[in-house]
Amino acid sequence: MSGNNLLACPPQLKAIQHYLKLGVDYEGREPVITYWARLYSLQTALKIDKKSPEARTLLAGLMDWLEAFKKNNHDNEAISSDVAGQALLENEANKLFMFADSNDRAGNFNKNVVKSFYTAGVILDVCDVFGELSEEVLAQRKYAKWKATYIHNCLKQGQTPIPGPIGGDEDGPTTGDELGFTVPQGPAPSSEQTSTYNPPVLPTQPSLPPVAASSPAHDTQPAASKCPVSAADIKMARKHCKWADSALDYEDITTAVENLTKALQLLKGNLS
Repeated sequence: MSGNNLLACPPQLKAIQHYLKLGVDYEGREPVITYWARLYSLQTALKIDKKSPEARTLLAGLMDWLEAFKKNNHDNEAISSDVAGQALLENEANKLFMFADSNDRAGNFNKNVVKSFYTAGVILDVCDVFGELSEEVLAQRKYAKWKATYIHNCLKQGQTPIPGPIGGDEDGPTTGDELGFTVPQGPAPSSEQTSTYNPPVLPTQPSLPPVAASSPAHDTQPAASKCPVSAADIKMARKHCKWADSALDYEDITTAVENLTKALQLLKGNLS
């Protein structure tokens, strides 16, 4: 069964239709994402309806495609390993998020920014197949979906969006269809969830604190012991290192260097 045929969802399975569209969108450029998106769709559909003839037809098509794809790609670590698969998806979501966030903060508001924020959040929905997600990923997912809706609503109403994290989602969730592109929709974030996430701003090059001449013992004391790195920044630095490692698997040197640089800056920022 082709990807387009897998888009024919019965009404009761409408909740997964957008995830199937994500799979079709990535089928030609990163089929690993298609695989996990369809597996997520299958798992979700089984919880909704696995008895009606219409649902069974779709489920059977998904199962056949997933089985064939896994068999033909058994040597792909991003398929055989949940860790590698999750790293690839999170890396793709992070690239989309960083593109959207940088444009948002620069005041560049357009449909591509909306789509990138939204798709990043949706790809992180798919990451639920790997189990419990970290607090950072959950926060990033909620923020990305809310930001997509916020910018879309502002542009639709002829208003200029406010860059960066602000307020909450006052107008309710917006679907991919309403945004004007076909990407899946996951759970809509609440105002409490969206207003607490502030995407990291990379610190400027720090300067080490002066050392008092009368305290020779300080000359050999590591600066990090004075200003320990916060647990939150350590987690984020680890994320960037993981994304860099995933990027190297696909010979994406630019993304690898960007993420390693961000990890280093997060850690060095705590020495100032």
